[in-house]
Amino acid sequence: MIMAHHAVLEYEYAVMTMTHRSVIEYEAAVMSMAHRAVIEHWDAAMTIAHRAVIEYEDASMTVLNRAVIEYEDAVMAISHRAFIEHEDAVITIAHRSGSDKV
Repeated sequence: MIMAHHAVLEYEYAVMTMTHRSVIEYEAAVMSMAHRAVIEHWDAAMTIAHRAVIEYEDASMTVLNRAVIEYEDAVMAISHRAFIEHEDAVITIAHRSGSDKV
C-alpha cells in the first residue's frame, strides 16, 4: 500500500501536477491572461471602479471569481477543491501517512 501509495499517488502527482500545474497554471495561463490581462485591465480601467466595481466584481468577481473561478473552482473546485481536496482527502491520508516513510 505504501508502494502503491507512492507509485500511484506520485503518479497522481505526476498526473496531478501535470493537471494541477499545466491545467491550473494553464488556468493561470488562461486565467493570468484572463485574470491579469482582464483584472489588470480592470486595474487599468477600474481603480476607481476597481474598488467600487472589483469589489463589486468581488461581489460579481466573488460571484465571478468564486462563481466563475470557483466555477473554474466549480470546474476547478469540483476539480480543484472537490478533486484536489478529494485528493487531499486521499493525499493527506496518503501523503502524511506515507511520505514520512519514503
